[in-house]
Amino acid sequence: MINTISDAEWDIMRVIWTNGSATVDDVSSKIDPSHGWQLSTIKTLLGRLVKKGMLATQKAGRKYIYSARLSESEAACEMADELADKICTKQRVQAIAELIKISDFTEEDLVILRDALDHKTSEVMVACNCIYD
Repeated sequence: MINTISDAEWDIMRVIWTNGSATVDDVSSKIDPSHGWQLSTIKTLLGRLVKKGMLATQKAGRKYIYSARLSESEAACEMADELADKICTKQRVQAIAELIKISDFTEEDLVILRDALDHKTSEVMVACNCIYD
């Protein structure tokens, strides 16, 4: 589901995740003005996200309230799985290391990362999963 979401749709999802739920007007007021999106563009993007199963709707008078069908954390985990599937198993460590280099972390984040590494069991040999190998 996540791999079909466009960058513009991600921007909409970030607003929904941040607010918990939102109307079209709420999204419009929160979206970065540099996009230059009209209200019709936002409505189109919301409609696409509903069709893709990312958003649920609830009617409130004449308006719809949009809410996420999965959390941002769940979406991030799904993205990580999809990224891992696209990278050769022998190259994943490089991708992870690069993500660590470009990211900012709190002390709590670092504890979580260290714990994940401490509990990871070592494989004797990591087999390449490239289709050409």
